[in-house]
Amino acid sequence: MATLADRAVTPSGRDVVRGIQWGVPMLAELSSWRLLTRLLVTWSLSTATVAQCDPTWLQGLGSLGADGQINAVVEWDPDGAGPLPLQTVIGGNFEHAGGNAANHVARWDGTAWRAFGTGMNDNVLALTVLQTGELVAAGEFTTAGGAPANRVARWDGVQWQPMGAGFNNLVKSVVVSPAGQLFAGGFFTLGNSRLAEWDGTNWQPFGAVGGSVDAMTFLSNGDLIVGGGFNTIGGIGSPRIARWDGTAWHAIGATQNVLALAPLPGGGMVAGGFFLSIGGVVANRVASFDGTTWSALGAGSLSTVAAVGTLPSGDIVAGGAYSGISSAVVRWGGSGWTALGSGLQGTARSIIHNASGGITVGGSLVSPLPGNVRGITQWDGATWSPFGTPREVTGEANAICSDGQGGFYAGGRFREAGALTVDRVAHWDGTAWQALGSGAASTVNAVARLSNGDLVAGGFFTTIGGVAANRIARWDGATWSALGSGCNGTVYGLHALPGGRLIVVGQFSNAGGVAASNVALWDGAAWSALGAGVSSVAFAVAASANGDIYVGGAFTTAGGGPAARVARWNGISWSPLGAGVNSTVRALTPLASGGIAAGGFFSMAGGALARGLAIWDGSAWQSLSTNTNGLVYALAELPNGELLAGGTFQSINGVSIDSLATWDGVAWSAYQGGADGEVNGLAVDGRGLLVAGTFETIAGVGSSNVAQLQAPCAATATEVATACVGPAGPLLLETVAPPWTGDVFASTCSGFAPLSLGLALVGLLPQNQPLAAISPLALPNCDLLSSNEASVLVLPAGGSAGYQFAIPNDLAFVGVALWHQFVQAELDAQSQLVSLSSSNALGLVIGAFP
Repeated sequence: MATLADRAVTPSGRDVVRGIQWGVPMLAELSSWRLLTRLLVTWSLSTATVAQCDPTWLQGLGSLGADGQINAVVEWDPDGAGPLPLQTVIGGNFEHAGGNAANHVARWDGTAWRAFGTGMNDNVLALTVLQTGELVAAGEFTTAGGAPANRVARWDGVQWQPMGAGFNNLVKSVVVSPAGQLFAGGFFTLGNSRLAEWDGTNWQPFGAVGGSVDAMTFLSNGDLIVGGGFNTIGGIGSPRIARWDGTAWHAIGATQNVLALAPLPGGGMVAGGFFLSIGGVVANRVASFDGTTWSALGAGSLSTVAAVGTLPSGDIVAGGAYSGISSAVVRWGGSGWTALGSGLQGTARSIIHNASGGITVGGSLVSPLPGNVRGITQWDGATWSPFGTPREVTGEANAICSDGQGGFYAGGRFREAGALTVDRVAHWDGTAWQALGSGAASTVNAVARLSNGDLVAGGFFTTIGGVAANRIARWDGATWSALGSGCNGTVYGLHALPGGRLIVVGQFSNAGGVAASNVALWDGAAWSALGAGVSSVAFAVAASANGDIYVGGAFTTAGGGPAARVARWNGISWSPLGAGVNSTVRALTPLASGGIAAGGFFSMAGGALARGLAIWDGSAWQSLSTNTNGLVYALAELPNGELLAGGTFQSINGVSIDSLATWDGVAWSAYQGGADGEVNGLAVDGRGLLVAGTFETIAGVGSSNVAQLQAPCAATATEVATACVGPAGPLLLETVAPPWTGDVFASTCSGFAPLSLGLALVGLLPQNQPLAAISPLALPNCDLLSSNEASVLVLPAGGSAGYQFAIPNDLAFVGVALWHQFVQAELDAQSQLVSLSSSNALGLVIGAFP
């Protein structure tokens, strides 16, 4: 790769410039790139230490609850009478809570979900708090905090501690008596019992229990109630439920398992489970006990009740399914069952009366309200609310693109993002989600940001934000508008070009009233076809550095000639890429080497085995895979030159890789640990990497369906505006590739007049010098906005000029600021200078990619 020092201007270029009457020596001679390199090195070493640029995945875009089932909820004070607030602790079968790693146990500290060390290696089924303030967790695990702990452990405030030898099988319930005694019940065997008491050092069997213990509670008088799947306990027959009064066991009896118990004010209790009768009373799966007799609660539940609780009023709250009520959690007020607010969907597995006077519910839950989270929620007496501010995207994301300010736009099938109803397209501004009007009426397949910052979305929709727009529309930051009459069929891919232009591909025959076979160009005002287009649906589009357009899909001809699923448009005509590939192309990306990478459903490229991944090097196909066990939906080239692929695969060439992989030119490897679901979209910008799909975690971080890998050493390009208007209009300078170390910075400048020359300037300092101070031929309001440590003559073509330079792969360059601008020299037919004008400028900061 060429460096800054290698890009010296040719003698012929110097001769052309010498023929122009610039009027000042500074512009008569072009500076050497070696000078700029030396200045960059000196500047970087004198102003900065070597940067620390370790990547970080954005936290907080995952579910606010857990990424798996919650079995137990308890409130816990971590420091007793200290200043820390009461915290909510959850246990279950999950690996993340609120986007943070938390293996099977986590706590809400009032701001965020936090882990307890490294957590457990398996399911947590029960939680309780000792009178000492220590937290006890029990379940199926055999290690806690990485150390042996058989199914039960206590958190001492710093780390997990085993409790004796633990148990030989799972623990379903733990409870502390009013006197401070700790009991555990489950499927284990300890002596002849499945019920045990902790003596402070070891576990001791408590009564002979002939079956599983699933639930326990203490009544207000101190009696212990035990429920489960047993038939005998303490030598007496008492199917599925019994009472210990401190001296003896007493039978109560139920027809089937009791799974949940909770005390009632006044000395009673409520029970839930599989049973159809309890204590001799017919009661469908839920019943109350007043200390003497059992009572059915209306018609009861139509399905298993795994959780019960009470409200301060004495009303009963229970899980299950109830006739005529669409909610997984309901309230018994004394005469009938009702939903709490808008209700919950799923299964409740733990209900507690919380310190705020409401209830907290955990389980396999979702809320019908936008933004309420899966797994855990709380009822304050009027509404359900999540723990924290919701940020997740609750559905499939198909596409993602940068907003140029550190945030991103996402499109797909999702209906909510965070607490907002967004309908298939949304904006993350770096802090919160924003709806874009009322969203799209149907799926969004592609999003792209135009050079002026406007967003374009394409897909199946015919209305968006309440505006009629056939499959494609533009968001200007405030409203949606149609792009002419749009396309008469589905849009699958978008690629923004300099100057506000846009290439659109899909399955359509008409764009803006113009015949266009599956591919079209929007120039900012009108639609046009790219020749005869392609013969069938196109899914992918990309542009190379020289402006060539590449299209991939299911077609077999392009421009009327053979082209097997991938083709190139050079601005005049279509051409195939050799023999092409033998099945659908879903993704394309240009490479710095000048080639093009393709991904999709194919198994052959150029006649050779290439399962889903291949590179066209300009003359032939190169296979990147002989065995990919899934589909490739997205590709991007990283600034370090590695190829990034996303899809549904779990292995490539025998290497175990989950949905996200990189090719370093020799072999494939997992990228950042991969994703636990499908990857549909990838985008690289000056601040890192953006990913869209149907995943819950990526690189081990909870991030539902969208993710952002942030570069702490970002590469930025900030526009500095100008009032200058050249002979053919304003010169618009735009960034094509950000200034990353080890990569090539690229820009393009449009708006050049015929017979004009361009001078690309790069400097280390900004300035504001009128061009009129240099030459009387300068046009009004035209200024030099960059110092001139280096400059290159560029010959515009079609009114545009491209420019690029390579940046050494050295962290010493990170943070170095550069300034970049174009000067236009308008010539007459005799090559005499007629006028000088200038473009806007770009303030660049060199970054290092994760």
